[in-house]
Amino acid sequence: MEFVDFLTVFLCTFLYFFLDTLWHSKFFFAQAVPASWKKRKYGWAGRLAASCILVFFVAFFENYLQVVHFWDGVIAGALCAIGIVLPTHLFLFVRGGESRGFFLLEMGLTVFNLTLVGGVLAG
Repeated sequence: MEFVDFLTVFLCTFLYFFLDTLWHSKFFFAQAVPASWKKRKYGWAGRLAASCILVFFVAFFENYLQVVHFWDGVIAGALCAIGIVLPTHLFLFVRGGESRGFFLLEMGLTVFNLTLVGGVLAG
């Protein structure tokens, strides 16, 4: 892969944002979200911006690794989740800002989203 396909990146951004919104909706895991997270000031625009940044990072990471197959993209997305997002969430968990259940729930969402996005970007 010699370039990043921006149409795929934007589609994956909306896929990531949709799954994130669905995951935190009242139909799935809204009861597990702490009150401090419900009072976030940036709302949907901030989540969309964060989704865009994460997806762009995975796309450029895959471009750097020259990923061309779906399963290679899945592994690259999982590596991004484990190597970059996990330490930031782990810091909040160890510091005492998150409960263990919420930490596992958020990491499950992140690993699922980034592996899915990594596979779609590569495939």
